[in-house]
Formats: sequence, C-alpha cells, structure tokens
Amino acid sequence: MEELDKKWIDRIRERARQNDPEALYTLGEKHLTGTFVPQDYEKALKYLWKSAKLGYSEAYNVLGQMHEGGKGVERDVDEAVRLYREGAKLGNTHCQTILWQLINNGVCAPKNESESLSLRQKSARQGCQLSQISLQRISKRN
Repeated sequence: MEELDKKWIDRIRERARQNDPEALYTLGEKHLTGTFVPQDYEKALKYLWKSAKLGYSEAYNVLGQMHEGGKGVERDVDEAVRLYREGAKLGNTHCQTILWQLINNGVCAPKNESESLSLRQKSARQGCQLSQISLQRISKRN
C-alpha cells in the first residue's frame, strides 16, 4: 500500500474509533471489497452495522445488498427488504429504488403498488434517473 493510502486509511480508522458514521461505513465498505485493507466480511458487517445504527443510510443499502446476495452472510431476502426499508425511511435513494423494484417484481409480499409508486416518486425527486424514466413510462400508459 502506498504511503498516502496508508495515511488516509489511518485517518478513517481514527474517525471510526470516535464513532463517526461515515468513517464506520467507509471502513465497512473497504473490508467488504478488500480495498486498502484485507477483505474481511466479519469486519465489514461490524462496521456497517455500527454505521447503520448511527443513522448512516448508505450502510443500510450495503447491508441489504449483502443479505440479498448472500455476500458474507446467509442469503435472506426478507432481511434485505427490512434493511432497504430502514434506509428508505432515512431518504436513501438507492434503498428506495431497490425497494420499489423488489415490490414491483413481487419479491415483497404482498405486492403493494401504492408503496412502489411512492418510493419511485421519492427517489425520482432526489434525481434517480431510473425512477424518473419509470414514472414517465407509467404516465404514458395512463
């Protein structure tokens, strides 16, 4: 690892020790991908859960993806949906988008069109192009 990378990760670790949610998220994501640190799913989960509990919405997105895909944890779509819902409540566009897609595709039972539409609208207002295109297609059909 280059000296600048080492200094950067050391600063992130220091901020994480102070319970900085963004730093905890960053360390979790780096351990998940093995970037600048050895890949370690256990550490990734530890840091991401701490970050999520401190209200960092993107941590819910990554935790949801891990559970949905079974990466570092046993695959659990119900838990992934629960995590996406938590992130969506915090306004996370990624969680909102993934959640409306899961609802629309019938992964979340029962299928709830009004919830799907509401999540699409929220993520579209935040600039999500996929949600904007989807809403345009819906309005053309009506």
